Amino acid sequence: MTKRWLVAACVALGACDGGTVLTGDGGGDRADAVDADAAGEDAAPSDGVDGVVDDGGASDAANEDAGVEASCTTEAHWELELRTIEEVDLVDVEPARYGATDRLRIQVRLRSACERLGRVDVELTAGGATDFASLRAWAWVPRGLDCPPSAPLVPWIVLFPGREQGNFRVLVEDGGSPGGGLRLEYGREIGCSGIPECECHAGTPAGTATEGSPCVTDCSCAEGLSCIGSYGVGGPYWACARPCNDLLDCGPYEICEEPVPDGMPWVCSGPTDQCSTDRPCPDGFDCVTDTGDAPNACVDRRAWEPLGTPCGCDETCGGAGNCVGSTDPPVAPRCVIPCLRDVDCDPDGSWFCSWDNTCQFSDGYT
Repeated sequence: MTKRWLVAACVALGACDGGTVLTGDGGGDRADAVDADAAGEDAAPSDGVDGVVDDGGASDAANEDAGVEASCTTEAHWELELRTIEEVDLVDVEPARYGATDRLRIQVRLRSACERLGRVDVELTAGGATDFASLRAWAWVPRGLDCPPSAPLVPWIVLFPGREQGNFRVLVEDGGSPGGGLRLEYGREIGCSGIPECECHAGTPAGTATEGSPCVTDCSCAEGLSCIGSYGVGGPYWACARPCNDLLDCGPYEICEEPVPDGMPWVCSGPTDQCSTDRPCPDGFDCVTDTGDAPNACVDRRAWEPLGTPCGCDETCGGAGNCVGSTDPPVAPRCVIPCLRDVDCDPDGSWFCSWDNTCQFSDGYT
């Protein structure tokens, strides 16, 4: 069975400089655009794969189809390793509102230009008067590659949902730093009283406020929405929205808004063009255009098979994932799909991002 899979820009273990190719006649939703476009290609893969962007592994996949064994120039694989969180900032209104989602933008220090953000663990603990948040950032590190020694800062948005809050004072630390490390201290205040949604705790049912509507806590908003605070021309305001890090957190023909004047950043919005010559798709995706009224869409073009096979480098995976291993615990390198979130694997829910940050098939998450 052939599956399509999605990997966020800078989570995929290839170059993050964009791999957008503009093609025509998108139409329909994201999956329909893939099938329609693949059907019209002159050299479609013979094994049923929808189509693959030349991302460094596609040529090896073609060689394998022709019976040519892929080889490694250098034996190399990827492993997860802790990295330092250098900066943590509250994205939205300060002081934060108790019961509404807190959004923190962290900056993770990598150690080379080849590394990629792997995952961010979030542990929330409610004390007697303070909520303690311990964050641990992991990076995918290449073993066996000679990489430029630059040390970039990589951003990521972390959420503290309103239903998981317990106190008005919050301390955020880097749980991966030796001896720990306080990164941020901030406060929350009560934004309302006397109405049901002010009592917003675990188990409180969803509200009725729709996307873009005013809210007082997460419990004001309908299922799938968060109450987010932001600043507008009239001052601070709170509205129901869908927080995001990139377009893969959003729906078809939607984008993850960058900071704009008088607008809420890092929330899903649309419908609109997901991509253009000035706004590239994540690496491994095509920007598919439509001759009609449908917006441009980022469409997955990666091969999927063969996963789980032993490997010596990314090339031996034939464009299907990356060569990933581990020293603690010891795991021999194999072809897998690295991930940060479930949506990086498969939006229909058949695949999920497992504990080791690789995509795994699930029948009801069993």
